[in-house]
Order: sequence, then C-alpha cells, then structure tokens
Amino acid sequence: KEHPGFLLYGLAKTLLKNLKEHLLKASMQLHLVSFKPKEVFVSIEKLKEIGYTKDAFGEDLVRDDQILELKPHDILLPSSSESPERADNVFIKICNFIDELLVRFYGVKPFYNVKKREDLVGKLGVVMAPHNCAGVVCRIIGFSNTLGLFASPYMHAAIRRDCDGDEAALMLLGDVLLNFSREFLPSHRGGTQDAPLVLNARINAGEVDDQILDFGLVNEY
Repeated sequence: KEHPGFLLYGLAKTLLKNLKEHLLKASMQLHLVSFKPKEVFVSIEKLKEIGYTKDAFGEDLVRDDQILELKPHDILLPSSSESPERADNVFIKICNFIDELLVRFYGVKPFYNVKKREDLVGKLGVVMAPHNCAGVVCRIIGFSNTLGLFASPYMHAAIRRDCDGDEAALMLLGDVLLNFSREFLPSHRGGTQDAPLVLNARINAGEVDDQILDFGLVNEY
C-alpha cells in the first residue's frame, strides 16, 4: 500500500507536468451554423447517440453527407494535423489525468474512460474569452483540421466575443469543477481575470448581442 505522502507527491508532480495542458487556447474563433458528419470526423452512430438524429431538412440521418444544424452549445475541437498541440490529444491526456486523480486520490471510479478520439464526443467543456471571469458550458461533437475553435455564433456572443478572430480558451468541465479554486488566484488587481468564477450552463438567445443575427442562411448559392 502506498504511503499517503508519496501518493500526494506523485500526484503533485503529475499535476505540475500537465498543468500547462489543462487550458487550451485556440488561435482564433470561427463561427459555424451547420456541418456534415464527414466534415467533423465522427460516425453517424455516434452523432445519433448525442441527439443528431435528423438533418437540417427534417430527414432521418443516414448518410455522412447530410447537412446538420449545429446546436448552440456544441463545438468542434481544433485538431490540425500541422499543430504540435492538437486539441484532441490534449483532451485525451486531461481525461486520463482526471480519471487517475479520481481513482488514486479520491478512491472512486474513473469517470471519462477515454481511450480514443471519438470517446471525447459528447463530453462537456468550458469556453472562455480572454480577460474574462465567466465561462460557458460547451459540448464536444467533433473535430476540425484547423487551428480555430468552430462554434455557434450564439456561443461566441455568449463568451462576450463577436467572432472577430480573437483567441478563446477551452477547458474540460470536470477539470474545472474538480481542480479549480479561488485559493489559487492572486490577490492583486486583475487576479480574477481568465478564471472560471461563473459558469453559464444555458445560453439565453435574448441576452446575447443581436450582432450575431446580421447574416443570412441559404440552401444554395
């Protein structure tokens, strides 16, 4: 049986080693209102499991080239093959770290059980804009071969950004709930910036900037 002191020391080393990976910064924000299953690298069966059962025209989802309407809280992880820090790889490591923490420190069963990239689909995260202290709960539904965070215009507006190409931070919700504390924040002015002090679990369409409505949707062009 491991001595508690050695266990805490080992967990501390693991935490420090992975600390920089627990908050992922997307190089830019990109808006998205619809997608095809083949474009997000996720199987039709998996998309059905998380609620995408019909396409944008009300037809049953049976093909990977059907157009689906993106739900307001859903996002695509930036997973460019050219990036040295792909979001899918980073989040797999974070899920494994959280599970190890739950088992070895808290003595409970693992929660995420992520083995491969598609296991991340359906997991919840937190999106934040820079210099802010409020995050919006999001759901991972796929991946993009880009460096930017694809999300609904409602999501970008909810994190107090108008999709102007600025950065966005993305965290795993379980990590925020388990490991974040006000005790970690500095006491000087501005110390609460970039910290998830408030979480918004539901986007209210009537409270976001109506600037996001200044675009049109067409079936063809």
